[in-house]
Amino acid sequence: MFDQLRENAKDFVNSMRGTQIWRADELQVSEYYLRMQRIFPNFEQDVYRHIRHYSNQDFKRRMEVTSYVTPDIQDWNIADLYNGRPFSDPGGRYPIAVTDIEGLNIRTRIPEHAAQLLRDRQRKLFRLYRRNGGSVEIEELPSDNEGKTVDEINR
Repeated sequence: MFDQLRENAKDFVNSMRGTQIWRADELQVSEYYLRMQRIFPNFEQDVYRHIRHYSNQDFKRRMEVTSYVTPDIQDWNIADLYNGRPFSDPGGRYPIAVTDIEGLNIRTRIPEHAAQLLRDRQRKLFRLYRRNGGSVEIEELPSDNEGKTVDEINR
């Protein structure tokens, strides 16, 4: 049982629903940590220590430059990408195609509302990039689909 809880903690801490670093010195965490504040009596230090304990090596490295913790992640759509709706229509079908941020049709098997969420997140990254005049780091996550084309994955 405790192994499962530890795995859940790792998943949460290493996901956008649990932690994010948008500004170099600020570690943003889920508002859920505020709800659990009794577990973290010295809030900033205890939350930072908790996140550091469960974060992967890359995120630990990125955390080194943060100087404070802000519990302001409240995008609950991230917690459930499908927002509780696994299909787009009552017939239980996924859309054949959706449009990307530039209006191009792409073939996908995810629901339109999930695709819209991803487009919104992409727009936010582009706005931050332009405003800061810097760069955006995108981490490739390991996948069972590596080396396959989009059509092969969608079959």
